[in-house]
Amino acid sequence: MKLVLGLAIGMAFGAVLQLGGASSYKKIMGSLLLKDLTIIKIIMMAIAVGTVGIYALDLADMAK
Repeated sequence: MKLVLGLAIGMAFGAVLQLGGASSYKKIMGSLLLKDLTIIKIIMMAIAVGTVGIYALDLADMAK
């Protein structure tokens, strides 16, 4: 069950990256040149959501 949940979350995150344009050559080069911050914003949002999720799991005593 955990494996299927991890797969589903990974697919959802991949879809968000694809829809956000993170696979676009122009967006990647723009991020590296600090001209287009879209990918950097996506990464920061993923870190924030992960941090909140782990904190919530820790409060519910579900994190080990």
